[in-house]
Amino acid sequence: MLFAIIRLLPFIIPIYYFASLKSLFYFSGWWPFVLASIIVVNIIYLLLLRIKSKDKKVTAVLFYSIIYAVFGFIYTLILENSLFINLFLVFWSLIYFVYWEAVFHHFYQTQKRSILEMKNIILYLNMIIVFIYSALLVNLNIFLSLDWYWVLLIAFFVNLSLLINFFLFNDWPPGKNKLTIVILDLILLQILGAAIYLPISFYVVAFIVSLGYYWLTSFYLLSVSNGLSYVKLIKYLAFGFIIALLVILTSFWL
Repeated sequence: MLFAIIRLLPFIIPIYYFASLKSLFYFSGWWPFVLASIIVVNIIYLLLLRIKSKDKKVTAVLFYSIIYAVFGFIYTLILENSLFINLFLVFWSLIYFVYWEAVFHHFYQTQKRSILEMKNIILYLNMIIVFIYSALLVNLNIFLSLDWYWVLLIAFFVNLSLLINFFLFNDWPPGKNKLTIVILDLILLQILGAAIYLPISFYVVAFIVSLGYYWLTSFYLLSVSNGLSYVKLIKYLAFGFIIALLVILTSFWL
């Protein structure tokens, strides 16, 4: 019975998440209860996983899932078009499903673990979250005059939590890599701080920061595995610069 509940919840949680956020269209004043209920559902699932596994990563999974859920909720507040909001909720809920599926297969050590490997899921999910929080914070800075130091402070702690999970699921103890994590975090802050002052839309700023995250983590992965070479470095940089240039040139300049 317990296994059946644990197996079904990765399907139920994203559906509940989507339905809950959709309900805010009609009951906007209930948002604190809706958000709290989403967090409670996540906690219940992780408590059930805790019965199965005493792995400390269960706590990291819970914290990560809350970050994902909260930023998805807040991001809907800056979207104006109902079509975009619905498309975003569908996309965000599907990604949420993939995340919970990966969590299940990781802790139950199933054959699909190699397909839905947590370290790969975390790498790309982090990129998406970096994009979302960057767009959100820059939007608040521009339209609600949120001071830049608040933007950087919030970004620092979000980056910190994302990088800790990235290191944790790559089996690099965060405690032994504190300096590396802080350095990567500070580099991302510099990218965000510099991009804020460019005359470009907040979506382009968010893309630049998420691309910076991808570069940093990819280079670090290659360097640790001794797979970083001059040729690979040039390929990564060239591809990234071409994509970034195309996005910036075709973006709406303020």
